[in-house]
Amino acid sequence: VTLPNKLEYPAEIIGVDKQTDLALIKIKSEEKLSVPKFGNSDKIEVGEWVIAVGNPFGFDRTVSFGIVSGKGRVIPFLPEESRLISDFIQTDAAIDPGTSGGPLVNLKGEVIGINSIGLGRGQGFTIPINTALKVKDKLLASGIIERGWLGLSIQPLNREFARYFGDEELKGILVSDVEPNSPTEKAGLLPGDIILEYQGE
Repeated sequence: VTLPNKLEYPAEIIGVDKQTDLALIKIKSEEKLSVPKFGNSDKIEVGEWVIAVGNPFGFDRTVSFGIVSGKGRVIPFLPEESRLISDFIQTDAAIDPGTSGGPLVNLKGEVIGINSIGLGRGQGFTIPINTALKVKDKLLASGIIERGWLGLSIQPLNREFARYFGDEELKGILVSDVEPNSPTEKAGLLPGDIILEYQGE
């Protein structure tokens, strides 16, 4: 780990989470390190001004300015282990190679995300800080992340689908795909099924 004053420290890897592309590392510093303030990424609004910080193309500590373009974004063509991330913050602040891992900061100076990937001009995606902090807590506690897995793909039951099923008032979640040998398949759910209720709701 290289600090802004150019001092370098060996880092111990506490844990890695491939799904979010995050790692928890530990260094022993000879000086007191400043700690960033964390915002609440659940409360950010589309249109809010943000600053992306990173080292794009090797230019150290570069900032770019933009807005939150969207929330809850899914990127379908990520590597398989990362496809379950369904809550990216989208921003038009420049996120280029080398910006990944840097913070996304609001105008209060609070970190609200960790920059992940840029997909062309004005299409940057950031891991919400609330997600990153949960990953940190789990890695700190056990060094590993355990997640549940159902093995199904779902989509909203829109009016067009409701008409197809013969009831325009029908509300629920449409099962669009079921993975082989998954808990969903063993439970008997099939593509085309409509989930109407879960745990009494």
